[in-house]
Amino acid sequence: INADGQSGAPFGHTTRTLAFDRLGRLYISVGSNANVDPDSFRSRIRRFSLTPELFPVDFLTGEVFADGLRNEVGLAFDRYGVLWGVENGADRLEREDLGGFITDDNPAEEMHRFPEEIAGSHFGYPYCWTEFLLPEEFGMGRGTVWAWPSFLADGTVTDEDCRNNYLRSEIAMQAHSAPLGITFYNWKNTTEMPVECEGGAFPRLLDGFAFIAFHGSWNRAIPTGYKVVYVVMDENGRASGQPVDLLAHAGSGSRWGDGFRPVDVDFDACGRLLVSSDGTSGSGSKIVRIEYHGEFADSNQKPQSPSAPSPVATTSPETTDTPSTLPTEGLTAAPIPPVASTAPPTPALSCFSSCLILALCTAFLKIK
Repeated sequence: INADGQSGAPFGHTTRTLAFDRLGRLYISVGSNANVDPDSFRSRIRRFSLTPELFPVDFLTGEVFADGLRNEVGLAFDRYGVLWGVENGADRLEREDLGGFITDDNPAEEMHRFPEEIAGSHFGYPYCWTEFLLPEEFGMGRGTVWAWPSFLADGTVTDEDCRNNYLRSEIAMQAHSAPLGITFYNWKNTTEMPVECEGGAFPRLLDGFAFIAFHGSWNRAIPTGYKVVYVVMDENGRASGQPVDLLAHAGSGSRWGDGFRPVDVDFDACGRLLVSSDGTSGSGSKIVRIEYHGEFADSNQKPQSPSAPSPVATTSPETTDTPSTLPTEGLTAAPIPPVASTAPPTPALSCFSSCLILALCTAFLKIK
């Protein structure tokens, strides 16, 4: 139960993201209760220093580590021990002075960085929102911060207040993509891989990069998201440039035919990326494993600049709508009991520069 006594939210913000830092402190992110709340009381990341004798813990005693975050579902620490998050923005945005109904491309989804030195800072929600793409005659550029219509109308904040009094995001991303998971690749962890690993680790040139799962939109005129992207990180641990598609549907539109919707991402002990999906159909609920078998495999060379490799992998629309791989015999489907059999589809792969091989590790059927 949240500190406000409400255990759910009408728009589905019912989960609580948890993360521990190197000191064993617990971070808890809670999403908004509505599309736009009257304040940020619920939409914060709280930090707790836990010891057994303190249980149970009063939620209100938690330190407000970061404030003004509408729905920071994905949390992850980078190699420097800095916490990052990805935020799901609001819906139904309309401002007549900026073009009217501008919600298809605004507000931006956001990627945030939370270094210790700014602990307790406010990132603007619910009073402010971030521009992704406005009509040319009104927009001031991606990442520009504006006041939410209702708070602008009642005099709570102005656009200038939002730009001067609240922190901005690290990256502004396509509206309604619904980023739910984030992780960072640590190449060093793969240098002593378990004996059972048979290759497939991501190369060193991707060391430190962020990987994000976009669950996909639900009310945008043209659906967006439904993919996995990566963000190039520089040597100082800062984001460099916009997200680049890693795994995306190659057919018509962004939605997968089997309901595949990425939820979270993480690297296994062998340096391969695992992607979970809670698809809208039984066949869309699975875990996909992404392996690397390209020219940079086992390379110790870092790129000369933080420029990323070419967009990596999609499936071929002519043969299948399901993330899959070559060779065919490498695919297996293992439904969770009660037993329900599914036949794996004929696999296909479209790679740029022979970079990645996608391997469907195990398909899990959702139990209703």
